Amino acid sequence: MLTLYLVALVAGGLLLVVSLLSFGETDDGEVDADPDAHESGLAHASDVALALLVFPVASLRFWTFFLAFGGLAGTLTTLAGVGVASAALTAGLVGYAAGAAATGVVRWLARTQVSSTLARDACVGATAVVVLPVARGTLGRVRVRLDEQMLDLDAMTDDERELAVGHAAVVYEMRDDGVALVTAAREGA
Repeated sequence: MLTLYLVALVAGGLLLVVSLLSFGETDDGEVDADPDAHESGLAHASDVALALLVFPVASLRFWTFFLAFGGLAGTLTTLAGVGVASAALTAGLVGYAAGAAATGVVRWLARTQVSSTLARDACVGATAVVVLPVARGTLGRVRVRLDEQMLDLDAMTDDERELAVGHAAVVYEMRDDGVALVTAAREGA
């Protein structure tokens, strides 16, 4: 049995390394108990339980963690002199728990992910601070605080005078290419 656990540990470890090197690729063909649950907000406890107990086995992520951690648990319990049945049960339970937990956590993160995209006109009317000088015909940069986030935007102006670093500006238009058109903020505004 030790050979089986070592093979599982090596295979799972290799899959973990490959997944870490995939740089954020997340689609591993998982089956979801309720594919519309995260969109409609109707994920019930029974759906979550069903997804964690039954459907994780359809996920490559599940098998990666099952093999890696089940193989590790089986190897360690066998080397510790635990009986064959106890080692197999421990390896199976640890592997299943690790696979189901990893799959569940990733699904939860996918449901709670916040989009960083903004509507094109979300910054229009916002006050900005010049980060790189903005002058007529020259691309500069401004920083806008929007929804508790700081956004740096490429910016241009039609003002006669250059907007220096630290100067307050107002975004009055967003071009299709993402460049903010700004003007100097009025004193006291």
